[in-house]
Amino acid sequence: METVSKNLLANPGFESNVAGTPVSTYPNIVTIPSGQRLSDNWSAWNGSGFFFQGDPYMTVDLETSSPRTGGRSVLLVNQPGAVLPNDGHFYLEGVISDKVAVTPGESYCVGGWVRLVVDGSLPAGVNFTGAVRVILYDASGAVINQITYSGWQGGVGLGNGNPDANFIGPFAGAVFSGGYYLQSTYFTVPTAFPGSANQNKPAFAAVFCVGVLQNTGAAPWTMAGLQVDARFDDCFLFPQWSASGDEIGKQGSISNTYTGGLTYTSNTSSITWSWNLTASRTDTALTVNSYSGSRTITGLSSGTSYNFYPFIDEINQVVTMVATGGVGSPTWAHSGTSVAWTQEQARGDHFPLSSAPLAAATTTSGSGGGGGGGIGGSCLRDDVLVREKRKGVIKVGELAVGDWISCPRDGDTPDGWAEVIDLRKDCISREWVHTSFSVDDWLATTPGHPFTLEDGSMKRAAQLCFEDAVPCNTGITFPVSHALEIYSATKVSVTIRSARHVFYAGMKSPCILQHNFQPLS
Repeated sequence: METVSKNLLANPGFESNVAGTPVSTYPNIVTIPSGQRLSDNWSAWNGSGFFFQGDPYMTVDLETSSPRTGGRSVLLVNQPGAVLPNDGHFYLEGVISDKVAVTPGESYCVGGWVRLVVDGSLPAGVNFTGAVRVILYDASGAVINQITYSGWQGGVGLGNGNPDANFIGPFAGAVFSGGYYLQSTYFTVPTAFPGSANQNKPAFAAVFCVGVLQNTGAAPWTMAGLQVDARFDDCFLFPQWSASGDEIGKQGSISNTYTGGLTYTSNTSSITWSWNLTASRTDTALTVNSYSGSRTITGLSSGTSYNFYPFIDEINQVVTMVATGGVGSPTWAHSGTSVAWTQEQARGDHFPLSSAPLAAATTTSGSGGGGGGGIGGSCLRDDVLVREKRKGVIKVGELAVGDWISCPRDGDTPDGWAEVIDLRKDCISREWVHTSFSVDDWLATTPGHPFTLEDGSMKRAAQLCFEDAVPCNTGITFPVSHALEIYSATKVSVTIRSARHVFYAGMKSPCILQHNFQPLS
């Protein structure tokens, strides 16, 4: 199963600068020579070892003027007075990321935001391009080849996405597409790269953001003053579930609050599910989506209980259910449980609407009904430990409304205690995620249980990965093992009087930050 929705690039927006790269504000540029750090996890790069070196004709710096987001971006400008030869070569200048591990056979999306500008004018035959691409390396660090948007390198799946931003002369002052342009490419890492001299298996990738100058004109071009510039910001390398379509806007550690629920009615041979849900998201637009509808599953046996795995398809923006391995029409009804069905329900492009399968049954005669779901399954196992103000360390299943539990100090919890205002203890889950952390503790949660990460975003338990930094009472901790277990146990949902709705819990001691993400009324 692929890892989905984790940006593999450290410092994708060039904001972190422990390296101490000089920061410029145009027009007072401090040029960063090729090979030197340009913010953390990136280096200035002139294409050396792979392309024609661009630093005789362009410079690159870390800039505060006109970033897409945050306070910094990478700025590339031409060298005033430099003469670009009319030899048809592609001359590159920009930045390259540190290498990250990739897996042959896995699909990825790479890209970033490019702002390409002609400040002066391009003569006939001169091309100026802004590109975000990938270089693949073998296990020894030797170059294999590059991935571009077009797939021309020699095989299907080796590049499919938005074209590079490109000005082709003659061209006078203009901004490409009016501002920042998303350049994104989808590709599958091959076992061996077709047509490359190095046929070793790819093991690493580095993302590079470059300006490209080419002169195929009749004469060399003397670049008097500022002629061209390019800015790069908010780069990414995301594992994907498929190497097609521009799903990147759906990715990342974006949390969602779902209110509402699902209900069903049934007769002897069919079950009809109905839903009325509202999803409030924490994307930059603070999107709120509503979903209402129903679907009848026919062709079922009478007097039989079935399990259903509902989710919101985040790409197609519809409520649906896992169909793999099911029966009926559509094949949403399942007999028993399966880890594979839970995996599909909680896949990166899905948002699960239950922490365990929803059970619904046909009747032996007449009609029936019931309901469930709609809160995302934000629950802990009943023996997880919390610290109560008067009772000390107790199991979460022993909490009572009116108790006070340990939480971070915040504006509405200045003494580090939050009041429990609601509890739900009467439900059983048959699927659990066991996550062990580097703080020498672990948690048993439902698959849909959200964790608050260090950057304030959230990720469901089933989607945690080893790079996720989770706050704890001594700083931050990281997952060190992660498993989905099938057994029956009581789950407990806690609502506290706190705007952030976070508290500490653990199987050995209450030390890991938890967020049940229950809406307060």
